[in-house]
Amino acid sequence: MPVSPPFITQQTSAISLSIQYWESVEGYSESADSEGNVTATRVLYCEWADRKDFCRALLGFSRVGFAGSEIVLRRSLPEKHPDIPAMYCVRADMIGGKGTPQHQHDSGLIAFYAAALPANMLGGRPGGYAYFRTEWKMLPWDVKRDNEIGGDETARYVERTEIFSGESITLPGKCFRFSTVIAPAATGRTIPEGLPKLVLGGELHMKWMQIPSQDNRLPAGLRANIRACVNRVNQTTFEGYDSGTLLCLAPQIERKRSVIGIDTFDIEYVFAVKEKEDADGVGGWNTVYRRDLTTGPGFDFIESVDDPTLSIYREEDLYKLFFLVQA
Repeated sequence: MPVSPPFITQQTSAISLSIQYWESVEGYSESADSEGNVTATRVLYCEWADRKDFCRALLGFSRVGFAGSEIVLRRSLPEKHPDIPAMYCVRADMIGGKGTPQHQHDSGLIAFYAAALPANMLGGRPGGYAYFRTEWKMLPWDVKRDNEIGGDETARYVERTEIFSGESITLPGKCFRFSTVIAPAATGRTIPEGLPKLVLGGELHMKWMQIPSQDNRLPAGLRANIRACVNRVNQTTFEGYDSGTLLCLAPQIERKRSVIGIDTFDIEYVFAVKEKEDADGVGGWNTVYRRDLTTGPGFDFIESVDDPTLSIYREEDLYKLFFLVQA
């Protein structure tokens, strides 16, 4: 038997959806496993004429909006599970309609017009209804409204993955010697070859989800920001990594079609990591190991002979990768 929960309400700067729906108590289930995957299934009903907007409201969507003359990212959040925190609707499958089926004259599609349930279930309005089997999951990113992020898009819809690895570098020759002294030498014999040294490295992946298109393309400002950051190191601390330790590589961009019919993009940014390991904080992509430091062998910053302000990699503000306008 169906029950009557509250309205679904979705708000964006361009679209406002307020859809009433009902839930079948027989269709609800939950599942969990030892790896922390928790899912739920709900069977929901809405008026037949509302079925498309109902899916949009359940799943959420993103659009390009405007703050003055600048474009901004506007998100309409997916419907949240009423009882389980951080669980959202991720799929809605219409499994049927109830009422009297008839062909619509304009499209030929079957529609359901006469209510099979008591009229008071549909607010006293005659009409058929659609019912959906919906899937609910905990998402691997934070879900926040436009007014909850303080302009920082890294605070929502970003899936993070860190991969740690070791990088073997070859040290300059004659940096080390054997500790055993063999007479008549006063010290151990110097090692002429460059020795290998393992330094901590890895990759940081940040997948930014559901970026709306502008004129069916990646927004021009965002495209310019990506070009400005690729092959650059972080100018300031970024995602907890010290300046100069993240090198921005070329991103992977996947085009998709959203529930409101516009193209969106999932952008996976990849950063190569070269951690600082010296006690004095020296390290990163613009350093090289040398033997003749006053404090002993270690990493030292390097600069261009012609322009001391330049090094191997230029610095950039990597936060601009999460702006739709050119920064």
